[in-house]
Amino acid sequence: MKNIFIVLFILLLASIGLNWYLLTRPEQEPDVKIEKVIKYDTIKVDNPVLLSKTVIKTKLDTLVMKEVIPGDTVRVAVEIPYEQKLFQEDSLYRAYVSGVDPNLDSIRIFYKTVEIKEIREHYIKDSKRLGIGPVVYTGYSPNSKKLDWGVGIGVTYQIFKW
Repeated sequence: MKNIFIVLFILLLASIGLNWYLLTRPEQEPDVKIEKVIKYDTIKVDNPVLLSKTVIKTKLDTLVMKEVIPGDTVRVAVEIPYEQKLFQEDSLYRAYVSGVDPNLDSIRIFYKTVEIKEIREHYIKDSKRLGIGPVVYTGYSPNSKKLDWGVGIGVTYQIFKW
């Protein structure tokens, strides 16, 4: 009889140790995914704002006019200004245009935006359906025709979770 209690006590300690291990083992580390999204934003400016106008140099050139007086050609010396125009609006854009009477009709700016997202997939610790532990049980015995009881180690399976 004493040996049975020693065996039951050893089984009880083994059951407690196994359950302790199953309940306290660490969860899995969550997966971390890094997603990189590149977007190009287009800004169109139809009427750029003229900030300054500067004459860079002048070039002396000769214009030839034919047939002003019948049978005669007239040569006229003309100074042609070469200008540089600066179009700027805040920090949105800056454009330099040079030449003879230059003009900037429209400008398009393409901003490159890089968006980095960190996605963590968390694992939910699933409660265990299977259990091992000490059991005290009772039941009707058809052999002795009375209620019997007992103590032992049992394996349980949880069908429904709540």
